[in-house]
Amino acid sequence: MTVHHATRLRTYEQDTSIYVLGTTTITEALAALPDDVTHWAGTFPGQYVRRQGQLRGASDLHPPKDARPGVAFLGVKRGRE
Repeated sequence: MTVHHATRLRTYEQDTSIYVLGTTTITEALAALPDDVTHWAGTFPGQYVRRQGQLRGASDLHPPKDARPGVAFLGVKRGRE
């Protein structure tokens, strides 16, 4: 998992997904994406939690105490992939 730090946002890369933690605003999360990202399959704002070394979506109704707001960009393609 690669971690990139923006002002107050944290960007995590996991497989073909990128998670931007610290906001649920999609436009703010877009600004934190690496420059070489060209396409992605889906965008999902919500609460995310780290379990067994992986980021996972958490329930918005009853999030665990360690859940953080974030936006997931799934199916990310970079550059000329």
